[in-house]
Amino acid sequence: MRCNELQTEVKCLRKVRKHRDSERMEILQSWVRDNVTDCEDGEDEDPDPTKWVKCDYKIKGGKNAKKYSYKSRAYPCNATFVCNPDTNETELIDSRDMCNGRLKKNCQKESSLCKLSRDKAVEVNVHSASPTQKYLNPCIPGLANAENSSQIACKNYILEESYGTEVIKISGPSNRHFDCEDIFGELYVYAACLKLCKNDSIKCPIRKTDYMTSCPNMLNRTLTLTKEGNLTFVEPFKQGKFINKEMFPCENGKCVYYNQTCDLVNDCGDNSDEKHCENHFSCDNDTREIIKRSQFCDGIIHCSNEHDECHPDCPRENSKTILKSTVLEVFGWLIGIPAVLMNGFMILRNLTGIFRGENNSAVSLCIAALVSLIALGDFFVGLYLVCIGIENVARKDNFCSAERKWVTSSSCEFYGVISTFGSELSVFAMTSLSVYRAVVMRKINTSQRPCKRFKVVLGIGCTLITALALLIAILPIEPNLHEAYFNNGYYIENAKFFLSPKRSAEFRPLLEAYFGKDNLEIGNSMTDVRKKVEEMFSIPTDSGGQELEFSTLGFYGSSGSCTFKFFVDQHDPQRHYTWAILAINLISLFIISAGYLSVHMLTQTSANKVGIANRFGPLQRKITFIIFTDFLCWLPFIVVCFIHYSNQNMISEEDLYPVFATIVLPINAIINPLLYDSKLSLLPSKLLSKVNYLTSLITKRRQKWKNFKVSFSKNGKIRITQTSVLNVDEYGNKNLQISRNDMNCSNVSQV
Repeated sequence: MRCNELQTEVKCLRKVRKHRDSERMEILQSWVRDNVTDCEDGEDEDPDPTKWVKCDYKIKGGKNAKKYSYKSRAYPCNATFVCNPDTNETELIDSRDMCNGRLKKNCQKESSLCKLSRDKAVEVNVHSASPTQKYLNPCIPGLANAENSSQIACKNYILEESYGTEVIKISGPSNRHFDCEDIFGELYVYAACLKLCKNDSIKCPIRKTDYMTSCPNMLNRTLTLTKEGNLTFVEPFKQGKFINKEMFPCENGKCVYYNQTCDLVNDCGDNSDEKHCENHFSCDNDTREIIKRSQFCDGIIHCSNEHDECHPDCPRENSKTILKSTVLEVFGWLIGIPAVLMNGFMILRNLTGIFRGENNSAVSLCIAALVSLIALGDFFVGLYLVCIGIENVARKDNFCSAERKWVTSSSCEFYGVISTFGSELSVFAMTSLSVYRAVVMRKINTSQRPCKRFKVVLGIGCTLITALALLIAILPIEPNLHEAYFNNGYYIENAKFFLSPKRSAEFRPLLEAYFGKDNLEIGNSMTDVRKKVEEMFSIPTDSGGQELEFSTLGFYGSSGSCTFKFFVDQHDPQRHYTWAILAINLISLFIISAGYLSVHMLTQTSANKVGIANRFGPLQRKITFIIFTDFLCWLPFIVVCFIHYSNQNMISEEDLYPVFATIVLPINAIINPLLYDSKLSLLPSKLLSKVNYLTSLITKRRQKWKNFKVSFSKNGKIRITQTSVLNVDEYGNKNLQISRNDMNCSNVSQV
């Protein structure tokens, strides 16, 4: 079987070409070793075994037939799209040639799937009432009373008038009505050439050409002159009568109809039918991909090289970093570094005291162990912020184009695990500590020394708390669950249908268009989806071939910051897991509040009985602050998650989620050490006293020099004069003393 649509990567001077100085062009795979010399140097028939390699393919679906094609040995055999798996005569399209805008006559499925997956379907909105009369929307008969079309005045235009022909009349709006950046095909040609575009800078895409030698594919043509004196050709449309042509002249000599012009498809073969159109954005890559202008910077990847989202003119390009903005970067460092240092100090101090036996009572030992767990959790949260800050700096220049690899990388999953583990461990340890303190406050004897059994139970409890937090963090990356449940979509690197990650429901329309709705038997599992996608492609059987490259967008890769996926919608497959964890955190929040409120009430009652209520003021303020900070971090976040779940349009996940992930939730990582460690709790007061001392010192210095006046004498000397001093005696009387002490300095020029 010869794959007529495939090209090799090797170029040569073809024997059959329009001009002798034509450029070197790709050798078609059907030319390789077909016993016909198509290149002037015979390169296509080169018998050297090191020149060409035969790629054997096996089609998984349909007939399980084997196909082959030739490749240059310098390039591997790629996975190849199967146009029709139900027949042995199917065409194969190289994955690198898919969705390149070239019309493939023998593979209509490729074009339809490209349009469906990349939203390239266009509407023309031109009605031909007869060969000599056309109507442009909104002047199409029957639409006069639709919408607001009745308010639009229409008139007839003539695009080109030639001698001896029937002219084609075009009914269109009488003013500049069309937004030409969002119309395509025949409608765009007429609107641009008749000057009906709102943007008056848009030019007609039709260029003057030599019609004597052009359009050899048009057989029934007659040359004539236009009323402007230019040579053109006309076509017969009835006996003895001719009509003006509606053909676009390609730069390679070929001609296509107006409805094939400016329609985002390379119908000419040299892209000249799209070259002068201003309704598209060029992806600027080797395949000459073009997309709708409205798809530029819309947040969805349409170009295979991601140029539409990573272009310098794209407003999103500058914000496409891991932490999105400079403010988040600064807060990440300000929270991350102190959290690592303070919690590291706290862990070291508590563990040292535990191993040295400095905790003489069971209560103090348990509290020290739980506080160490809180510090360990907050340490990991701070470590996450430091690591993600380093990654942000390292990837800042090329993150936009490398985002796909980043969110599917093992590094992203690792950072997501340590972030989630640290956050949940801190919450569970604080919950346990609040419950334990509330229980201990009801006991009379709190100075009992810890026995061996107590230490064992305490160790088991701390292990269970740590294991539960770790389980929540690693479940999303467990291989079986990662593929079956926590899969947020596939990136398929060498299949251009799938530029953005797609879930099971998003794959279904593509699979139905390929296999047929009635023939498609597939569940909601991403594993089933993968098997069906693989059936759309032929797999190279040789060991050096490249199969489809699937990259899974996991649970932690749903955001560039690689954190727990708290923002879900009503159709998200992981919504149950997310809301279960949010519910656990909310319950923990209320348990913490209830525990410390119980401690507060018991303390207040005991203090009132013995008349020492004022001694417990600092403790009560600390309890109030603990409850307040926990509610301030988690409660607004849970509310925002619920609002986003109910209505995605109300909350921008891309803008708001990084703020919560980088600032709001991690802020407790630097607050908790100040609340739970006796030495670190003194740090704010010490810093405040230092600041107050420096402020008072600066104020005194300024007040001292405020009483001096600096001036220049006529002979160029500096003169410093103390004008007045206000003294206050020990009785509060104010005495104003005025003195004039002149200090003559050396000449200014000598200073």
